[in-house]
Amino acid sequence: MKPQPATTLYDPDSTASPAVARHLDFVDYAAEVPVHTHRKGQLIIARYGAVSCYAENDIWIVPPDCAVWIPGGIPHSAKSDLERAS
Repeated sequence: MKPQPATTLYDPDSTASPAVARHLDFVDYAAEVPVHTHRKGQLIIARYGAVSCYAENDIWIVPPDCAVWIPGGIPHSAKSDLERAS
């Protein structure tokens, strides 16, 4: 199954708060967040399955109960798929 684009894009720079929490649940379908950049850093946590994170020229595979930190200003994307989530 081809990943679906995430339909809930959110700009963390739109708030004055130094930190913002956001939950995306990709358990039921494969999904991807396209390449984007924001001023604030982002902590990507995989609660179930795994998430592939692409940042600059690196690929990070985030296993369950682990996370990867993406510093602000770094172009990045993320992808979850059902094969890794099962």
